Amino acid sequence: SRTLQDLVTSENRARISVCPPPSTLRLQEQEQVLNLSIKEATAKVVMSQRLGSSLRRKVSETDTQLLALHEAKLAAISGNDFSSAKELKAEMKAVYLERDRLEALAKRLHSLSSGSSQELAGMKEQRQQLRQELEQREAQHERRLKENTVKYVELLEGRLHSCGCSGLERIWEADLEVCHLFLRGLQLRTPSCSEADIEDLPSAHVGLPIPPCTKEEEDCAMLTALGGRWCPEANLQNSEFTKKLEEFLFCMEENHAEDVCSEAEAADLMERCELISDRLMALEDELQTALLKQDRALTQSLETEVQQVKSTLQAMLAQLKVEEEEEEEGERKLYFKDSWDI
Repeated sequence: SRTLQDLVTSENRARISVCPPPSTLRLQEQEQVLNLSIKEATAKVVMSQRLGSSLRRKVSETDTQLLALHEAKLAAISGNDFSSAKELKAEMKAVYLERDRLEALAKRLHSLSSGSSQELAGMKEQRQQLRQELEQREAQHERRLKENTVKYVELLEGRLHSCGCSGLERIWEADLEVCHLFLRGLQLRTPSCSEADIEDLPSAHVGLPIPPCTKEEEDCAMLTALGGRWCPEANLQNSEFTKKLEEFLFCMEENHAEDVCSEAEAADLMERCELISDRLMALEDELQTALLKQDRALTQSLETEVQQVKSTLQAMLAQLKVEEEEEEEGERKLYFKDSWDI
């Protein structure tokens, strides 16, 4: 009776529980919530970067459209077709407005994307700290589990043949065998991969060839994600793409403070491009006036200056595009080199 009482009331036996303590369970729940937040933030950053790339492409398309309109306007003026020249000038102003709108959206999107990327990096660091603490708690729980099981086994082995009851002996023998199997299982158990570890592993499908998407398909996919439709033949003016993008930025700005700090070189280059663009429009007006007055010398001089300004503008826009692509590539490698293939 005393032997049975010792085994039943054994503290070591009561402490043998595979279920982690409440503190460890709370950490596991926090890790799950944080993993979901990281997935959402990552999706938002990736979407922002892809939208930014699409916006920059559309700005480049508007620049190409402006150059074509400008050449058509010069041809109309040279042919004394001032009615067509006036219509082309009005169309150019509309395209200029749309380009400014797209550039403003691109700046806002870049600012928000930078803030989201920093927030994502902070969440990843927080997850790493949480994972380390959780691993320490789990290792401590496993160590205590082994200690309590070993002590209970020692108690079983010491009391096994002293109870004088064959029925209890068979039960305790079975209990002892279970304890040995349990200890063996603890020794053989290898650390399981956490959800965070699985996310950081390279994807099994990385090696598979992925068919490239066309620009229209990328626009369609991104705009569909924002709840709209993209028509490749649609004009840029007041397009559904820019409207949906403005709604997307507004939703993001509700949760993120706008980061007004941008790189000084890129901002300076953008400002210079705008000044040159304004100068180009002024030269066009002067050229039209010179043609009306039939001032050949002034007309030739202005045409030469227009071509020079246009070449300078094209070179600066190309330089800005290269710098933005390099910056985007650097950010992508910094935050997603271990988890994402954008």
